[in-house]
Amino acid sequence: MKDINSKFLREFSIVVVLCLLGAYLVATYVLQRSVPLSFWIMTAIISIATIIIHRVLIDANENKRPQVFVNYFMGFLTVKLMLSAAMLLILGLADRENLKFSAVGYFIVYALLTAVELKNLIPLVRNSGR
Repeated sequence: MKDINSKFLREFSIVVVLCLLGAYLVATYVLQRSVPLSFWIMTAIISIATIIIHRVLIDANENKRPQVFVNYFMGFLTVKLMLSAAMLLILGLADRENLKFSAVGYFIVYALLTAVELKNLIPLVRNSGR
């Protein structure tokens, strides 16, 4: 269990740091502007949501039947997608000038964090012995 959590946290941290560094470098050296505050906030929110969802799914896999795990996974994936849509809608209404940079950067972070989450959950489910 600790190996699973430490591997996930290590990969999660690497992805978040590289995404933030990439956003900073692109904004500073390619676009000659600063990274919008909205991007930092949205990345922090999706990062926290991903960690919470991953921990709940690990617990669901240990304590429940496979059908319940699948229900939890699909439910949390829907919640994460709706949270993302709501944040992008709010950003579009509040800060239209930074919408393109924040939306594209956020999509990249969202996709990579989802990939890391799936990469670490699939072996867990396969090895659960059910």
